[in-house]
This record gives sequence, C-alpha cells and structure tokens, in this order.
Amino acid sequence: MINVDEAQVCLHQAQVYWKSQQWQETIRACRIAIAIDHRLAPAHKLMGDALQKMGKSKEAIGYYGQAIAINPDFAEVYANLGVLYAQQQKWDWAIFYYQKAVAIKPDFYIVYKYMAKVWQLRQQPEKAYAYLTKANELETQKL
Repeated sequence: MINVDEAQVCLHQAQVYWKSQQWQETIRACRIAIAIDHRLAPAHKLMGDALQKMGKSKEAIGYYGQAIAINPDFAEVYANLGVLYAQQQKWDWAIFYYQKAVAIKPDFYIVYKYMAKVWQLRQQPEKAYAYLTKANELETQKL
C-alpha cells in the first residue's frame, strides 16, 4: 500500500532543498518521493527542474515527460520544457511548449514574456511586441 503522506513529506523536503539551491539533495528527495508514489507529478517536475539546473537537459526532459503523462494539464511543466528548448535555440519546440502552457493557463504572463523573447530572437518584432503587450496586460491584472 502506498503511503501518500510519506511521499508528500519527501516532496516537501525536496522543495526545501530546492529553495536553498541544493540540487543533489533535491534530486535525492524526489527519487524517494517517486519511489513511494510514482504518480506524484510534482516530484517528477521538481526532479526535472533540478536536473535542468545541473545542465542535464535530456534527463530533465524525461522527468518532465513523466509529469505530463501523469498530469497532462501541468502548465508549468510545458513552460519549463519551452525554456529548456529555448536555451538550446530550438525555437519551434520552445514556442510549441509555451503555447501548450498558455492554452492550459491563459493568465500565465511570464510565458508570454518568454514567447516575446523567442520571437525577438527570430527577428519577428511584431509578434514579439504582441506577446510582450499581452504579458504586460496580464501582469497588471494580477497586481
């Protein structure tokens, strides 16, 4: 029988390690949480985040994929995949994942900023301006 409380405790500990930028400890705690409850999507996401911070993009993509398989509406994971692909200058993939993130969470203003940056780098200032404008409108609404 899965002890969800134990998995949540491990996830919470991983989040504490994450906040103090202890990537290896974050990974260790996530591994334990996932071993206890492999359906814990936030643990897979956080594992991906830590791996991405450590420059292990391929491994991060795998954990992000698992998080999405468990929770297909996990907008933050799609956004993180967009960031990862943007860092690799894989613009089409970055845009694809950013668009999935905002389709799920339309007020995710930071993702609109990320898309603006991608369009700017692709030398399409009109699109960049449109996304930046949308980001600023959404951010203002949140204040």
